[in-house]
Amino acid sequence: MVAVRSAEEVADVLRAAYRTGWGVGVVLIPPPSLPAPVAAKRGRRLRFIEARRAAGYTQESLAEALEVDSKTVASWEQGRATPHLFRHGRIARTLRMTAAEFRVALATKVGSPAK
Repeated sequence: MVAVRSAEEVADVLRAAYRTGWGVGVVLIPPPSLPAPVAAKRGRRLRFIEARRAAGYTQESLAEALEVDSKTVASWEQGRATPHLFRHGRIARTLRMTAAEFRVALATKVGSPAK
């Protein structure tokens, strides 16, 4: 039995097993420190909120500029929803961000959403 801690180590073990002709059984057990999948997907998008404020928008005014409901913008900020891909360019331009900065703002989530 071999314990591995990374994908690279798994690949090394599989290559060694292939070269030697040994059979391999794999059991993946995540470390207990990993967050639950739902918690990892949710959380407030503080960079998105900061970008909106820096561009001078409220949730309502941004929603109006993007022609969406203000509840939609709130959902984006709280991490309960993600803007459709076809909206990314317009949102980034409206917030005066590059596409890369916008992707980072969407991907960066902190804590759990407010209830």
